[in-house]
Amino acid sequence: MKLIHRACPWALVAALLSARCFSDPGGSGDETGETTLDAGESAASTGSTADASTADPSSATGTSSASSPTSTSSSMTTSTSTATDDCAGSCEPATPDGWFGPLAARESATSLAVPGCQGAFPDSVWSLYSEIDAPGACVCSCDFSPSGCGPTTAYKYDFLSNCTEITNEVSIVNQACKAWNGESDGGWRVDAAPALGDCAPVVTSALETPEFTQRWSACGGATYGTCDGGQLCVPALPDGFDRLCVYQEGDVECPAGSGYSERALRFSQLVDARECDVAGCGCEAPSPACATTLELSSVLCQNGKGVVGQTCDVVHQVSSYRLNAVQQEGTGCPPASPEIPPLGDVTGQGPVTFCCTS
Repeated sequence: MKLIHRACPWALVAALLSARCFSDPGGSGDETGETTLDAGESAASTGSTADASTADPSSATGTSSASSPTSTSSSMTTSTSTATDDCAGSCEPATPDGWFGPLAARESATSLAVPGCQGAFPDSVWSLYSEIDAPGACVCSCDFSPSGCGPTTAYKYDFLSNCTEITNEVSIVNQACKAWNGESDGGWRVDAAPALGDCAPVVTSALETPEFTQRWSACGGATYGTCDGGQLCVPALPDGFDRLCVYQEGDVECPAGSGYSERALRFSQLVDARECDVAGCGCEAPSPACATTLELSSVLCQNGKGVVGQTCDVVHQVSSYRLNAVQQEGTGCPPASPEIPPLGDVTGQGPVTFCCTS
C-alpha cells in the first residue's frame, strides 16, 4: 500500500496550537489541569507560600505529638479550571501565608459519637480537645492529741436576785478545791472548761483524673477550585461539620485581614500539675468543750451541798467549791475548711491554633 503525504497548511497548525494553549487555564501541563498539594507545600492557588520548614509535622507522621490523639494529614487537591459562575460550593478566602488548610471542622462533647470524615473532605487530619474537667479536691483533717481541760470561770449570784445579779467571778482550774469566804447562800453557775490538746493538720488527696470534655475534629483532602479575586471555591462541608478553618501548630494569633478571624485553640493532651499541700490546711480549737460541773460544799469540799453546771442554781451554806471537768468522747480538732484547693492546675499541651471563617 502506498502512503500519501500531504502538507498541512501553517495557518491550520497555528490555529490548533492556539486552541491547545487556551484549553489548560491551570497551566499544569497535564490533561486534568489539577495540582496536588499537601499541608506543607506552597501553592499560589491556596494563597499559601509556606516552605518545608513551616510544614505541619503531623502531615508527615500522622500524629500531632508522641502522646497526642491520632491525626492523619492528607493532600489537598486544588483545581484552577473552575470559574466563579461554575463554583458548586462557596467562594471563601484563600489560605494565608504560613497557614495550612482550609479544613472542615466541628466541635462536640467527647461523650458523643463523631461523624467520620466524608464527602468532599474524606481525610482525618486532626482530633484535638478543649474544655478541661478537673474534679476532686484536697481533703483537710486534723489529728488531735488531748491534754485535759483548761481553767474556766465560776459565778456567784446575790441570794435575793434570783440568779440575775452576779456578785463574784472566780477563776478556777480542774480538781482544785477552793475555800469560799463570801455569802454562803446564793446562786452559782460555771462556764464549760475548754478542751486542751495539740492539733496537727493532715491533708489527703481526693483529686480525680482530669479529662477534656470537648472534641475538635478536622477533615481535609478536598479539591478546591478558584473564584474571582483569588478566593477558593470550597465544596460543601460534610454533614455535622460547620466550620471552615486554617491552622498552625502552636499558640498563635489569627492572621489579620485574612477572612479567617474566629480563633480556636485546641490541645492534644493534658498535663496535671495539681498537688495537695498541708500548708493550706488549718485547724480550729478542740471541741466540744469539757463536760463541766462545780461541786459546792460546806467544809473543804467534803460535805456536799450541791452541784451546778452552766445554768444558775441556788445553793445554801457554801464554804468551798471545786471544778470537775472531763473531756467528752469524740473531742477533736475540726479543720478550718474540710476541702482546700490544690496547688497547680491542669493545662492543655500540644496546642494547635485554628482560625475559621465567621
